[in-house]
Order: sequence, then structure tokens, then C-alpha cells
Amino acid sequence: MNVATSTIVGSRHFLFRIRFQLVGGLTFAIIAPALIRIASYPDAIYSANLQITVAAAIIAHVTGFLAYRRIGNFPGVAAASYILPTFLLSYGLVFLTIFFFRFEYSRFQAAASFTQSTLWYFGLSLMTRRLEPYRLAVIPGGNVERLRALPGVHWFWLKSPGIVID
Repeated sequence: MNVATSTIVGSRHFLFRIRFQLVGGLTFAIIAPALIRIASYPDAIYSANLQITVAAAIIAHVTGFLAYRRIGNFPGVAAASYILPTFLLSYGLVFLTIFFFRFEYSRFQAAASFTQSTLWYFGLSLMTRRLEPYRLAVIPGGNVERLRALPGVHWFWLKSPGIVID
């Protein structure tokens, strides 16, 4: 099919980068509660239950992040509405596995990790929604010139209906 293609080009804010989102989430949701626990009880770093909980929380966090990113790619999906169910499912499955295998785990670390993971991604969702304008294409025809006055939208003016935007 011979169709002209237009690409969307623009610099991306650091909040949209996967590295920042994942590393920031791991730091905020797993390392911070572990450091709080270690600050109040210095020997906790040597306890198996904290180590197991941190490893499980990393698995749950990364799994939740990947599922959240996958769901957010579908068009028309309000990704913020899937943050809580996605992380609830990933953390629930991981910690249910730990519970049934009767591993010792830190309830503080597990609860804090889950809570802070969801807070991190809700906060990112709120901030990134304001940063990125809507991207809409306008097919020629009709009275479309008045659309330019709408704020918060990046318009792509197509020359013909046969152009595909990637």
C-alpha cells in the first residue's frame, strides 16, 4: 500500500522515560521503606524476612510496572484507572505465593512497598498528563480552522485522507 507517512517528532520529558519511572519507583517504593526499617532497627538488614520481602517486592513492582505499561498502550484506555488493579494483582500474587510457601516476610515492607508503588505511579500519571498535549489529526474539509484556537492540543494537518501518522 503506497501511503504517505508522517512521524510525530518531539523531545520527550524525562518523566516519560521508562528508566526514570522504573528506577524511581523501585527507589521510592522498595529502597525507602527498607532504609526506614534499617534506621529504626539496624540489624534488620541481616534478617532473612527483610531480604525475602525486598526481593519479592522487586518482582511484584517490575511485574506491575510492565503490566501497567502494556495496558496503557491500548488506544482509548485511561491508564491511571488501571494502576491500582494492576499493582494489586501483581503484589497480591507475589505475596500470596510467599504466604502459601510459608516464607517469613516483613509486613511493614510489603505494605509500604505496595502503597508507595501505587502512589508513585498515580503521581507520575498526574504529572505526565499535564505535560503531554493531545495529538490529533485533522482531515481537510469543513470548517476546521477554528480548531487551532483550542489549547492543549497538538494538531497534525493532513493534506489528504490517505496519510498515515505513526
